[in-house]
Amino acid sequence: MGIATIKEDVKIGRIRKCYLIYGDEAYLKKLNEKRITDSVMKGCLSPEMNMDIFDGASDINKVTDACDTLPFMCERRLVIVKDSGLFKAGRKSDSEKMTAYIPSLSENICLLFVENDVDKRSSLYKIVNKTGLAENCTSLKESDLIKWAAGIFRRKGIACKNGVLSYFFSVVGTDMENALREIEKLISYKLNGGEITKNDIDAICTKTLESKVFDLVAMIGKRKSAEAVRIYHELLTAREAPFMILSMVARQFRSILQCQNLTKEGKTRSEIVSFTGLRDFVVRDCIAQGKNFTPEMLKLALKDCLNTDFAIKTGAVKDDLAVEMLIISHSS
Repeated sequence: MGIATIKEDVKIGRIRKCYLIYGDEAYLKKLNEKRITDSVMKGCLSPEMNMDIFDGASDINKVTDACDTLPFMCERRLVIVKDSGLFKAGRKSDSEKMTAYIPSLSENICLLFVENDVDKRSSLYKIVNKTGLAENCTSLKESDLIKWAAGIFRRKGIACKNGVLSYFFSVVGTDMENALREIEKLISYKLNGGEITKNDIDAICTKTLESKVFDLVAMIGKRKSAEAVRIYHELLTAREAPFMILSMVARQFRSILQCQNLTKEGKTRSEIVSFTGLRDFVVRDCIAQGKNFTPEMLKLALKDCLNTDFAIKTGAVKDDLAVEMLIISHSS
């Protein structure tokens, strides 16, 4: 038997007394919250009278009072508690009260917690997971993101190859809410159907800061100083802080060096993904970029990033100029 999920519960018409949705993927949390809300309120003539939403839940007694209220002309009452912090340190007394209360929940109540961070060792997490269901909405693997996006395009009569979709996520990032906005832009662009290409993505989609920094480092590796500086100036125009750009450039150099070393050790791309925790497309592109750098060049670049960081913090040089000098030095 597979792992229980909210999607499966809704599919078979099962509604548990309590749920916990948590994790870093906002899109999946909203999707599961909607699934539960639609399922609980299905057939209800007065949904607004049978639903309570608590943001923060500063007064835990109000939450339990809402749970003790019988539904009105509806089979169940839905109580949603968002960002309460009850599942991590800081609200010990309230967490203990809720832990003791959960087992007494009526069959006519569905209590839903929506949180960012939780401590799985907490008593409240354990009782919610035992009484109901806790589901972690974490970022999807690249292969699952590709399937998700491909399905959206397919339903609109638009084709998009997996390689192009991998490029798409390297450009727009893996945040699903942002990716969905970019997908909708591409769908509008391809109103008459057809197939999405990399050129379409470059023309229509908004690149993330990470993607732009990746391009910047690529130009450094190819010794295209003018292009590297142009990208840097575009980032400054977009009001990105020089110090943030420096930090991300250093991280990129570090990732390239790490992938380069692991490749030399004979590790496969999937093994490098597992070892580093980087996305598959990030590892792929880091390996490709590594061909433009020797290990010594990368180590020197990282040392210069550290020196530039120190120079900025001590006021020896202006931040935007310091980063530009670093870029020119390693791309010339």
